[in-house]
Amino acid sequence: MCAQAVRFVHTLDEPVFLRLLQKSFDEFDECRISVAYASYHAFAELRKNISSFLRRNGSLKFLADVQRLFTDPDLIEELATEPGDCECKVYCGLQNPPAVPGRAFHPKLYLFRSGRRFRVIVGSANFTVGGLDKNIEAGAVVDADGRNPFITDALTFWQRTWQDEGAIYPTGPFLEKYRDASRRFGRGASQREQKFADEVGVIIAAEVARNRSERGVGVAYLLGLIAGGGWFSKADSNSFRIRFSSRERVHGDVRGLIAAPEITSYSIKQDDAISSDGRRICEYLNTFLHASKQGTATSGKSTAYSFSLDVCLDSTSITARQVKEFVASGEINRKRFYPDHVPGVAGKGVGSDVTLAFLKGYFDTRGRLSVADRIPDNRLRIAMSVSPRADRFGRELLALLKKQFRIAPERCNYLEGPGRQRETMIRIDADAVPGALFTSAWQSILHQEFSDFNKTHFAQ
Repeated sequence: MCAQAVRFVHTLDEPVFLRLLQKSFDEFDECRISVAYASYHAFAELRKNISSFLRRNGSLKFLADVQRLFTDPDLIEELATEPGDCECKVYCGLQNPPAVPGRAFHPKLYLFRSGRRFRVIVGSANFTVGGLDKNIEAGAVVDADGRNPFITDALTFWQRTWQDEGAIYPTGPFLEKYRDASRRFGRGASQREQKFADEVGVIIAAEVARNRSERGVGVAYLLGLIAGGGWFSKADSNSFRIRFSSRERVHGDVRGLIAAPEITSYSIKQDDAISSDGRRICEYLNTFLHASKQGTATSGKSTAYSFSLDVCLDSTSITARQVKEFVASGEINRKRFYPDHVPGVAGKGVGSDVTLAFLKGYFDTRGRLSVADRIPDNRLRIAMSVSPRADRFGRELLALLKKQFRIAPERCNYLEGPGRQRETMIRIDADAVPGALFTSAWQSILHQEFSDFNKTHFAQ
């Protein structure tokens, strides 16, 4: 029998659920939240705890329903852009199995984990000020290890809903339409109001369909990864391995970032940075590959200085064809791929999610963000390395970066020549690019603080 502790809790005397969440964010390393309704004001009550949790390299995944407009669009935007290992999805209706008309997404599940230790909080409390602080609510708290059937069932439920096609990452266009509908119809508009049901249904259906059919973003991200770290065995483009650069991802004192007090107090160990990067990148890539049913990515061997992904594509898929064309246009030397040019799928969509996805992929394998990357005026920069074998690609990449983010020429450069025989370096002011470039959780935290430092100390 697996050890467990079960407590019944209620809010008749005190805001138990708010205090439980505050304490749990301080005690655990992972958090998974699945609720019907969520508000920005509830997040504000927990902001300090969540920020500290993420800066300790905690992992947060948040899923909330949007079908009745109770969930606050400001909260969705905040969670989608929060620096650190924080992901937000919105629930638009169960697709597998198909949704039942009138069936609402209505859980109130808070799942925390540190190693084998789990805590599940379940009951009537939504992620709102009313649910966590003001209303009369009741529920149960279960503390147990991962072998406990209650824990395994809770994890299974979470994973099924998180991975369902109806659970989507909110894009900019979707969030804009959702915010507009929320403003016009009000929170909790009745599903019986035909105009509401029709309009919100169209918004949701369009976004679910886009996630199913959108191949451009996924292909562009994959090509970015390949451009930065592609290794091919027997030139087989259907099954290949993407490997991170063997250079340190984190620069500083013995596998850790030296915390420069004037910039940041944040730090992470080299091993943890590599592990975090590999997991996040694999999940991000699989989001697209699974949706289009064109392949899978799995985590490969990890060391203190490198990480690999094994990618297997359906040989008849559009993605496989575009990968083959891109690889054929470059050079494979000792199994290492060197791109000749920026692929058309990325270059033609300047200003779009497709171009950003390609740049994210390349930065995830060849990028660096470190206090070491300063120029003489002490401004902090991000850096992307390019092999001398791929000089044309590097120059096209720099031009694409300038166009995508509208970067002034004096805020980026292309370093080559003496001392750069092994690689060329593209360096860009940290505050000249958006946080959306960073898939890496720890780098998104540093990027925010680097950007704040530049904006505070160097007037534009």
